[in-house]
Amino acid sequence: MTFGASVNACVLPPGRSPPLPRPQKAPSPSYALGYYDRDNAFYKEWDGIARDRETFQTWLKGNVFEKGAA
Repeated sequence: MTFGASVNACVLPPGRSPPLPRPQKAPSPSYALGYYDRDNAFYKEWDGIARDRETFQTWLKGNVFEKGAA
């Protein structure tokens, strides 16, 4: 059986789920299967952040916990 979808697609039967709007730049900074470009500047910065636990904890506090994302 062929669905005509890409390898990474999830095929749902019609009427089984309501349509969802696609958030703009939702996977940023990562790329998403050709929809967005990868944010290489972020990944270069992230490499330094992720190497040190204290730096990572500081980043989490400022970018996640204090912004109400977690």
